[in-house]
Amino acid sequence: MNITYHSIPKTYTDKIRQSMHDDFGHPVEVSIAGETGYGPCRCCLKQFQPGEKRLLFSYAPVNAANSYNEVGPVYIHEECSTYRDSSTFPPEVKNGRLPIRLVLRCYNGERRMILARFIKDNNDAEKMIRELFTDPLIEFIHIRNAVYQCFIAEIRKDQGTGS
Repeated sequence: MNITYHSIPKTYTDKIRQSMHDDFGHPVEVSIAGETGYGPCRCCLKQFQPGEKRLLFSYAPVNAANSYNEVGPVYIHEECSTYRDSSTFPPEVKNGRLPIRLVLRCYNGERRMILARFIKDNNDAEKMIRELFTDPLIEFIHIRNAVYQCFIAEIRKDQGTGS
């Protein structure tokens, strides 16, 4: 089974950086990351370093016409490239400068959350993801911060039959 990891799409982060407003009419807030401002950036999926400029805005990652279309705050770098190594669990999410407790939220084809699992050891994340994707009802998974419940990235499995 092939699994891919996706940050917020570049078209969306470019729109945020250009308009400085999110889809909910909120102005984007600009701040400087401190020692505990670890992020990660939802575009490049790297943790913020102290002194880096970051943008805060509201985002609805489920993109559904149902109650699971929750909106939450996310940060991106003022400037960065989108996460490119889509076949690899983001290294700085797994074991960055500051540890991030993670939860995996699983969604079905109707974009409704059907399961959630806390990750006790981030080094076991890929194993847990593969196990979760054996459930045919799970269409995609969100990696979230287990403490703040903020969206970090989306995971999808290859839809082909030969993987």
